[in-house]
Amino acid sequence: MPHMRLFILRPAHTQLLPQETRDLGVAAFLLGTGGLGAGIPLSIVGGRNERKYNQRLDGLSAGIRVSPQQTGLTLRYRF
Repeated sequence: MPHMRLFILRPAHTQLLPQETRDLGVAAFLLGTGGLGAGIPLSIVGGRNERKYNQRLDGLSAGIRVSPQQTGLTLRYRF
């Protein structure tokens, strides 16, 4: 199988990168792609968990009641 060459458009005054720099670029690209692949499912799961915990917090309320008849703190949690 013949080697495939990747042609990149660049200004005429630049030179090709040394092999080590290319290898680092490929490694950075692969790490970035892997991080993106892992980040998408994690953000979906995190969004679902956020909605679940926000719904739980909607049932929680706290307050202070100061009136001549009643004075005190209230804490309510709806199931």
